[in-house]
Amino acid sequence: MPKNIRHQINYLGPNGTFADFNESSLYYAGALGQRNTGEAKDYQLVQLDSGATASASTGVVATGDLAFWKAKAPYLVTNDIAQALGPAAGSNVNKRNAVAGVFLSAITAGNFCWIQQGGRASVLAASGGTYAVGNVAIAGDTTASDITTITAGTDIGFMVVGLVAGVRAAGVAPVDLTLPGIP
Repeated sequence: MPKNIRHQINYLGPNGTFADFNESSLYYAGALGQRNTGEAKDYQLVQLDSGATASASTGVVATGDLAFWKAKAPYLVTNDIAQALGPAAGSNVNKRNAVAGVFLSAITAGNFCWIQQGGRASVLAASGGTYAVGNVAIAGDTTASDITTITAGTDIGFMVVGLVAGVRAAGVAPVDLTLPGIP
């Protein structure tokens, strides 16, 4: 567990950005789980599950994929909703509430990375949703690691990923994320 909930100075790897951080080991002990606010966005340092490979149903992690909690205590995430926290049996609908954040780039399975949890992000968006400004974004229940939408004013039965901030284009939609980090 990290010693502080938020750090304003973090080691961001040789390229120095949250999106480019894709490391097989951490620079110092206690870094895993740290949260940071920078660039008007909130981030958390996590480890990608070693099973997030091309042979998995969702494939390798790509920019804009949703990250789901696989295990919270070790800050372990996956892009496969079927592997997310929730009932082992049943459909993926039961696991929509395990969203951890959004992947900022392609990440190597088993590596450490930063996920975005707050602020504007481009998120993989299912083709069936209505991406009007102000609609609520929730996790889709397919293997695509994407969002779908609920019209503003409709009863929400799932964790809110954020609010849609623009139209869907090229398979992604801008979303103002409102995801909680875990301490």
